[in-house]
Amino acid sequence: MKISLFVIVWVYLLSSCSTPAKLNKLMNKLPKAAAKECAERYPVKESIDTVVIVDSAAVKVYENELFLLWKQLDSVLSVGCDTQYIESIKEIIKTKPAKIETKYVIKTQENTAKIQAVTDSLTAIINGKDRELMVCEYDITKIRETSESRKKQRNRLFWLLVLMTIFAFRKQILKLIS
Repeated sequence: MKISLFVIVWVYLLSSCSTPAKLNKLMNKLPKAAAKECAERYPVKESIDTVVIVDSAAVKVYENELFLLWKQLDSVLSVGCDTQYIESIKEIIKTKPAKIETKYVIKTQENTAKIQAVTDSLTAIINGKDRELMVCEYDITKIRETSESRKKQRNRLFWLLVLMTIFAFRKQILKLIS
């Protein structure tokens, strides 16, 4: 009885797991609910930027024409022309087009779900690289330890060889010293 109850509970626990494949099937069955949930979790962010560009060539032409009109007005005033002519020149100056500006409105829409997915994948890659780096650092420390131990062993063998050489040629060395 206890074993069958344990098996039933175990099967229930394993069947209630929500794997990505099950989640995809569920999202395919209920697309509206899935879309609503995604929209709540990852809303679309909008930002609007405005860029104003002034065409410098058109501004130069405008300034030159305006300067010529003011010059004509000064010459007309100095000669003493009738007011009707002066008023028509003033109207021309008023109706001159203003500086030509080109205005661009840039509207961007950010897909936060895609940004979150990319961020998560990059985090996973970075964590994987960190693990690889830790393994490499561990390997490097092991290699350093083994190289230091081999260096010590080499030095011992060198001094042993020197002592054996001195011991082998001790009589010849003592004759040279005395």
